[in-house]
Amino acid sequence: MCALKLKDTVPYPRKVITIGKNAPLVQAIELMRRNKIHHLVVTEGTVTYGVLSDRDLIEKGLANHSVVLNPILNVGEVMHPISRYFTDKTDLSEAIDIMHKEGCSAIPLVDKGELTGIVTESDLLQILRTLLSGGKSDLGQEDVELDPTEKGQIMLGNPLVQNVMKMISEMGI
Repeated sequence: MCALKLKDTVPYPRKVITIGKNAPLVQAIELMRRNKIHHLVVTEGTVTYGVLSDRDLIEKGLANHSVVLNPILNVGEVMHPISRYFTDKTDLSEAIDIMHKEGCSAIPLVDKGELTGIVTESDLLQILRTLLSGGKSDLGQEDVELDPTEKGQIMLGNPLVQNVMKMISEMGI
């Protein structure tokens, strides 16, 4: 296990854009485009059901360049269902492993039953970049403080870095 927790590495809490599971795909795409995001958390009331990503729409052949090819479907029919949530105390290595095993590009953050954020593949790439640069981030996030042992583990094949690199490779990045 890695010593870093999501609260140490991912912007938290973060504004999350949600959509109802019965909403039409056209509405979901417009919401993503308007907010310049790639993921929507699918909710109904206070219950979180899943995540809808622009990649899900394209891979399933339901949208192409933000044009819905099957406007009859709703969000709940296309979303990636959620079987787990993260908290700010979730171990970073565990989060990467779960996202990889679940085959999803984002998982919601929940605190005391309330949706407070979302962890995406982009967040994981930023974390990897920060770790590989010795804990220095120039993208507006606070520096991640690493002791010399952690810095050495990262450079010598830390399992966290190996997991992220494997995920990046499988994503084709």
